[in-house]
Amino acid sequence: MPCPHVQPRFRRPTSLLIGVTILVLLPYALRGWPAGHDSHHQLAWADAFYRQLSFDEVYPRWLVDLGVDHGVPTFFFYPPAAFYLVSFLIPLVGGPAQALMVSVIISVACGLAGIYRWLHTRFDSTSSVSGALVFLLMPYHLVIDLAVRSAYSELWGLALMPWILISIDYTSKTFIRGLVATATLIALLLLTHPPTSVLFIPFALLYAIYICFEQKRWGTLISSLFAITLGAALSAVYLLPALTQGEYADQAHMFSGDHNHYSNWFLFNSSTTAIASRADYFYAIKWAFLGDSSYFKPLIDTITVGSVLFCWALFASRKRDVSNEPPRISRFALCTVAVSTAYLALNCRISAWLWAHLIVLPKVQFPWRTNGEITLCAAILAACAMSALLTRNSRVPARAVPIAVGTTLAIMIAANLAIAFKYAYFTRANEIIAIQSYRSAPEHRVPSIKNASTLFRTEHQAAFVSGHGEVTVTMWSPRHIKLTVKSDAGGILAIAQQYYPGWAILTDDSPRALSADLLSTEYGVVGVAVPPGRHSLNITLGWTPHEKTGWIISGIAFTLLCLLFAIGAIRRTRRQ
Repeated sequence: MPCPHVQPRFRRPTSLLIGVTILVLLPYALRGWPAGHDSHHQLAWADAFYRQLSFDEVYPRWLVDLGVDHGVPTFFFYPPAAFYLVSFLIPLVGGPAQALMVSVIISVACGLAGIYRWLHTRFDSTSSVSGALVFLLMPYHLVIDLAVRSAYSELWGLALMPWILISIDYTSKTFIRGLVATATLIALLLLTHPPTSVLFIPFALLYAIYICFEQKRWGTLISSLFAITLGAALSAVYLLPALTQGEYADQAHMFSGDHNHYSNWFLFNSSTTAIASRADYFYAIKWAFLGDSSYFKPLIDTITVGSVLFCWALFASRKRDVSNEPPRISRFALCTVAVSTAYLALNCRISAWLWAHLIVLPKVQFPWRTNGEITLCAAILAACAMSALLTRNSRVPARAVPIAVGTTLAIMIAANLAIAFKYAYFTRANEIIAIQSYRSAPEHRVPSIKNASTLFRTEHQAAFVSGHGEVTVTMWSPRHIKLTVKSDAGGILAIAQQYYPGWAILTDDSPRALSADLLSTEYGVVGVAVPPGRHSLNITLGWTPHEKTGWIISGIAFTLLCLLFAIGAIRRTRRQ
């Protein structure tokens, strides 16, 4: 519950939170989906995911028509959860770009509601709103993840983090209901953005340990560990194929090179050092807002580290001999300082040994993904600092509080608005062009020696590589294609779908399956030797063994989750 001794100085602080949120999101709502680094990927995936749901696919994995690609296994590897909401919104708002933008606004609102509710269990309303505002306005949230990178799934990952902490709190009060909630939210996080899950689950476990020390019992940690395990099992339908089938696509580059490697440090990199050596941050700020990426990263470095250090300093300025300061807030702040320091260290070269030797860390790809957890830590520290200021436990003069808070708030709002109005956005025409001309990222394509596009002229979906004949498409749907082929001498037929383990080809006159991998190495597409005569080809992409196992594990986990929920409901009924 909120601390009873605190006397807030601001009336209706939640109104301030709502007003600032509307203000910084309004440019995005008016202008539409930003043309960021990943925006074209998100647009094409959202459009294809929606279209394939119309084929009554419960879980679209194989995208049969995606831009200029010949079928791709995108959602074998990319998490699907956030795209179900986009697919629901597309017919309501008129297109994938609009649906993505509405979904992002919903994610921001959910994240702010979660962080405010969680902080309000430990702080007064004003302090909780202060923390929520920092969570909203920190540069990694809207500036980096939305305007610069358009990282749609990661934005939803950030929104889920505070709700997981709420569910862990709930576990300490009502064991079964809290466990069910935590497992469900962990599964949602894993099905939304796995790299965020890898970095946040240790944070959640540390919070569970902190609660155990507060309550002097270990039930919360045990239930949290079980909930995380159950959540991972629930998400096995996606996780198992994604983790085990990477060899089927060209995924080596995802963890190498200058960009996709852990040595691409976010803090204190070469560009930051160059700017710092000139001592010309005003020049850097100018060009960062004008869109020069070489200056943008040092600016974000400065804001990120500066915000955390500012919150540390404010809390450190409290008077240590005041008896009415709750000891639990001091402990909470000191633990948060330790955790935020660890996440900041993961952004620096000092952590290179960990990135090189912990198997799971390189899968995160970029050290600067830890800024999600740093943003959460900054929100907690801001709430701690505001609590110390409002209870007059700080050495900062009382009159300086509204000036400092107002100035900081104005600067962060101005920075967010400047970026929101600076970056380009998708028009309807550009959106259509981006979807039609889309080419998948290499990690979602099968490696090949030659470009398969040379095989298929105009809109032909199948063509003879050797021999001659006529091909008629009678069905072209996800994972199921039917062709009628007529050839006097037979030949090798190329089908405009990437080769992937699981493709099977049957003819109408033979029970024996034809080989589908004749062109897999050279062109990376399905290729079949067609016998002479007229034949009907039934081409299907069945479930891979890992896909089947994932469904089984998720089914068992879901049954267990329902059983736990039923047990909790029966117990509540008996108590009543």
